[in-house]
Amino acid sequence: MNFSLQYIESELEESVLLRAEALLEADAVEDLHEIQRHLWVAKVQEAGQYVEIEVKISPSKVKAASCECPYFQQHSMCAHVAATLLALRRNIVKHNAQKPDKQDNTSKKLTVGAILEQVPHHDLIAFVQQYAKTNRTFALALKTRFATQMPNIDSKEKYLQLLDATINSARRPDRTFNRRGAGSIHKILLELNRQAEAQLLVGHFAEAVFIAQSIIEKTAPLLRKMQAQEDEIRQEVKTAFDTLRHVIAQQPPPALREALWRYTLEESEKLTYRINQVDSYFFRLLLSLAEEDAQAEQLLVLFQERIRRYMYEKRDITLLVLQKLTLLENMKRDADAEQLLQRYMQYPEVLLLAIQRAIGKSNFEQAKSLIFKALEKSPPKPLQDTLEENLLQIAQQEQNKTDILQLAQTRLLHTFKIVYYELWRQFQSEQSAAAVSDLLQALQERPYAPDKHRLIALILQAEGRYEQLLQYLQQIQSLDLAQDFIPTLLAYNPAHTVSMCRQLAYRYLSGHVGRKPSEKVRALVATLREAGAGELADHLVEALLADFPERHTLIEELETLHP
Repeated sequence: MNFSLQYIESELEESVLLRAEALLEADAVEDLHEIQRHLWVAKVQEAGQYVEIEVKISPSKVKAASCECPYFQQHSMCAHVAATLLALRRNIVKHNAQKPDKQDNTSKKLTVGAILEQVPHHDLIAFVQQYAKTNRTFALALKTRFATQMPNIDSKEKYLQLLDATINSARRPDRTFNRRGAGSIHKILLELNRQAEAQLLVGHFAEAVFIAQSIIEKTAPLLRKMQAQEDEIRQEVKTAFDTLRHVIAQQPPPALREALWRYTLEESEKLTYRINQVDSYFFRLLLSLAEEDAQAEQLLVLFQERIRRYMYEKRDITLLVLQKLTLLENMKRDADAEQLLQRYMQYPEVLLLAIQRAIGKSNFEQAKSLIFKALEKSPPKPLQDTLEENLLQIAQQEQNKTDILQLAQTRLLHTFKIVYYELWRQFQSEQSAAAVSDLLQALQERPYAPDKHRLIALILQAEGRYEQLLQYLQQIQSLDLAQDFIPTLLAYNPAHTVSMCRQLAYRYLSGHVGRKPSEKVRALVATLREAGAGELADHLVEALLADFPERHTLIEELETLHP
């Protein structure tokens, strides 16, 4: 929220404003008072019940508000908040009127608010007209802000004109857009999308559609010409498509839905959308619009034609295949859907979908067959990880202990995640000491990774191998890692634990200088104290101060530990 308290009425829906005025006239706003500077609270009574209201102003603008009622949770405004704002404005006006009129020579500040309050309306209009003629940026901002309030102009045409003017003013002679030009277009798109959202909220679906279509038609063809902010502008184009999807989800009138179907079919054919990689957004819209059998059949033909075209152009067809698959499933054509999956199984996302479908049907042998064939081709690591996860999922559903142990260990060695050790340990026999040792040895042989060191330490801790844990932490020489295991090791062997901490601290300080090493050593000592080894920690501090008298930062850090 960020609007003037003086002009509340221009910001509120008429239905909310009427209810608010009725509440105010009924004296329903009670106990209105300021609990902090610019933070007001009140209680509003309606239908025999009270709701709590909070309003923040700074100093004459509404910055934030809250209400307990469900309507506010959905719309961020309600009659209770509006009535409180009206009451607050009335109190402020009354308070200002009671202030003594100081007749002195001190001049008031010249502010925009003061000018808007004092200057005659016709003079302001004349100034705005003149300034808009000489400042193109201001003129565009003015048109954008108030375009929706011009009902006498063709709705879509006014937005197309506005975007044309914005684009022409931002375009360079070579017809590209630099950072400044792209920035001005982005600002206009942000405001238009905001207005489209506002139109959606009040049920003006046609107006929201016109705004969204104008953004798509005028902006999408420019994306590859942007030398800056292409991602930001592409996001605004996507937001415009989202607006159309929201309209469809709201079950608009049949005529508007039919118009959207025809529009989306026609626009999706245009080459410019393929070039700028936004054609897939049209396909999503068509998929949600195809409710009738004839439309679904028409869309099937379109999808197949686009798949062929994409393959000819050497473009990724995955999304189109998945969308066609969704359409076939919606049409209850399961056999055709299965055939489509088999035909395009070489695409990773299609393959994964086929595997998930097989798992969902408990057809585990088929799923495993697909996974093993894919793994034989040495897929990229992300796909390999997912395939291994699917195998582990199948093994758990089949309660196959041997496969679970093997796959959990495989995932453990690939990811260094403790969750796989816990699963592996759950299915190990009681006589598993040798298996744990073998697992730790396999981990040690893996390439270096910070997560690997932590995993090994966690396993040693879980297995109660505290002496090995002490030796391992001394070997790794990581203050951060050692600090996490101090409480456990202190309970096992306090003297050896403090000895390890001393050794690590001395080695670290000997090889590093500056404030950061001193901070790490202080944190290590603090952990010892917090774990109940205060006396041993004090001895360590004394030794450090005696052996490193020249390390001023260390002295400063350790002195902060004194009670």
